[in-house]
Parts: sequence; C-alpha cells; structure tokens
Amino acid sequence: MFTVEKIRPALERALGTCDETEILERVNAAVEILCTESLYDPTRGFVDICVGCKNTITLPEEVETILAVNIGGRPAQGHDSWWSFHLNGPGLDCRTTCEFDWIDGAMWPVYTDPTEFFQVVSFLATAEDNNVPLRVYGYDSAGLWITSTENGQTVDGFLVPTTYGSSVPNPDAPLLSRITRVSKGVSKGYVRLSTLDYDVVTGGGALLGLYRPRETEPQYRRITLSRTCTWARIAYKRKIFELYDFSDLIPLHSSRAVVLMCQALAKFDKDLIKEGQEYWSTAVRLLDKKQRSVSPPSGPSIQIADRNLIANKSDRLE
Repeated sequence: MFTVEKIRPALERALGTCDETEILERVNAAVEILCTESLYDPTRGFVDICVGCKNTITLPEEVETILAVNIGGRPAQGHDSWWSFHLNGPGLDCRTTCEFDWIDGAMWPVYTDPTEFFQVVSFLATAEDNNVPLRVYGYDSAGLWITSTENGQTVDGFLVPTTYGSSVPNPDAPLLSRITRVSKGVSKGYVRLSTLDYDVVTGGGALLGLYRPRETEPQYRRITLSRTCTWARIAYKRKIFELYDFSDLIPLHSSRAVVLMCQALAKFDKDLIKEGQEYWSTAVRLLDKKQRSVSPPSGPSIQIADRNLIANKSDRLE
C-alpha cells in the first residue's frame, strides 16, 4: 500500500491540476472502481470473533463482503438472506440444524438489539466533541415511527445529548423498541452509543455502537450461525473508506494503476470513451499482474460438500 502523497507528482502531471480537492475526488473514484475489478491482497482481511448465545455476530465496520466463515474450527457453507425462503433450504433462522452454515443478515447501524424497551445515551472521548450531532431513528415502545419537533418543524428521529463527562438521555425522546439508523457528525474522537442502564464492564449500558471520528452513517454486517460455538474465524473483503487527506493509505499494490484509472475517468468526463477504456483496461491489467507477482504459488483446492457421507474420512465402517 502507499499514500496519496507518494503519487501526488504523477497525479498532478496526469490530471493537469494541482487542486487537492479534485485530485482526492479522482483518486477516491479510481480506487473504488479498481477494488471492484478483483480481490486483491490489501483488500482482504481475517478476524477471530467471540460468539454469543444467540449465534448472531455483528462484524466490525471495515467488513464489507464475507468471503468464508469457520465455525469453531469447522468450515461452514454460506447463504444469502434469501436462503430462509428457499423451499429446499432448512430455514436457518427458524430452527437449529446439524449442518455448519451461516446466513447473511444484511447491514445494521448498531451492534445488538436490546430485548427490552430502552433509552440511549452517548459517551464522548474528548471535550472537543461537545454537541456533535448524534441522531437516532427507529420505533418506540408502541411500534410507532419516532419523530421530534425541532425549531418548530417535525423531523424524523431525535438528537442524543452529546456532552463530555455527562451521559443523559433526551428527556423528550420515548422508549425505543428498535433502532433502524444512526447519523453522526464528523468528530475529533470516538463516540459511544449505549443503553441507559449501568454495566460494570462498559461503565454504561449495553454497547450499541462505538463510532469512529469520520463515521457518519454507521453500517455493520451481521450473520447468523447454524451451530452454537464460542468463536468463529471470518475471511472478508475490506470496506473501502473515503480518502480525506494526502497522508491516507491507498489499499492497492500498483501506484501506476491508480494514476491510469484517474486518467481514464478524466477521459470519460470529456466524452473520450475509447481513450478512457484503453486507460481503464491497462490499469486493471497492471494491477492484476502485480497481484499475481506477489501471490504465493498455491490456491484453494476443489471443495465438495458431501454432507450425506461420513463426516470424518478416517472413520471405519463395521
């Protein structure tokens, strides 16, 4: 990986501008496109995570796409959310199976869903974030969509008070039954969202979210496991975060590929489609070659899910 600053001279020559805002805009678009072309090493990650009694895992913010799941040491087969509706499927969210499966649960703005009605409070890491906007959207204890009145107008959701060293709920907010969205302003430090009740471990209530300074619309992927276990190992494709500064890292191998993709996008803006496509294909080809040059001489073996046969190949038939 490399920083934007490292390729800044090449970008300025290729784009014919020194405007930092325009350069960052081009680089962000180029990186997003290149990362969709294939799965490259810098965009791949692995995480070991503890599993609760509900067998539901909320994954870190950087997880975008799940590639594989190992449930307590056993490889598992993945399914999308439509698997619950498949006529030949086991309905993983309705009953327990003997198989090792995981099912995608889409994206959520909080780590967990409290089982009782609740209020929310915030915890700030620094006094510089006093009054940073933190808005919660969802449904109240009667199942009604929550609205509030601000400056004489009705708006969706409600603001959570954000004061360093003090964590109190919004006195005008009702009890919540479910949170569907959280919106936060850019902050200097982390902002924690919790339920009001006290917990000796966290110093607050149940942890709902720990939001990064630049995180404004939190979204976390959830999955549900078919088997009870204490831990799971997950391979995933990283989420590509927006580059805000020239010191930010570009999660790719080839700097030249990024420059060429920026040139391709510049050509498209001028309706020079053919020239842009040539830059595009060259950028992808360079990145693919670089990936092959750094990849180990091995690959995944053929997998056969012979689930109706003997689970352990060393077992003997009597």
